Amino acid sequence: MASDRILDPQLAARVVTAEEAVTHIRHGDALGVSGFTGAGYPKEVPGALAAAMSAAHERGEEFRVQVWSGASTAPEFDGALAEARGISKRLPFQSDPALRRLINDGEIEYVDAHLSHTAQHAWFGFYGPLDVAVVEVAAILPNGLLVPAPAWATTRPGSRTPSA
Repeated sequence: MASDRILDPQLAARVVTAEEAVTHIRHGDALGVSGFTGAGYPKEVPGALAAAMSAAHERGEEFRVQVWSGASTAPEFDGALAEARGISKRLPFQSDPALRRLINDGEIEYVDAHLSHTAQHAWFGFYGPLDVAVVEVAAILPNGLLVPAPAWATTRPGSRTPSA
């Protein structure tokens, strides 16, 4: 339950459904996502985003985004957005067969940068501005800090603090 993991009351009041969250993502946006392979990538938003993209395409509207990540995500992310024909550019890495096929067919622009260079290239503006970020976290602390999933076991209230 989110209420026991979002310890900042102001942020807890801003929780929305995945369908509501994707209304903040627009055609042409550069979308940053968390994760490294199957760990830490957003789980709920990709399906809702793929559905919104497919619905837009059925209405004759364009809805494609650039996807920036730390590495590959998972089929439920890259694959779902590729099947919805919702990705215009992908960087720096991917491992999904549907996405790979579209990249190889020239339908999706691909930046094959080394993973260790991606953050620096983004900071220096090589890819343009980042418009929206979707980040999966295990918790939000009372001061608003985000806790990555693997760290949750040692940072929740009452737990043992990790030693330095």
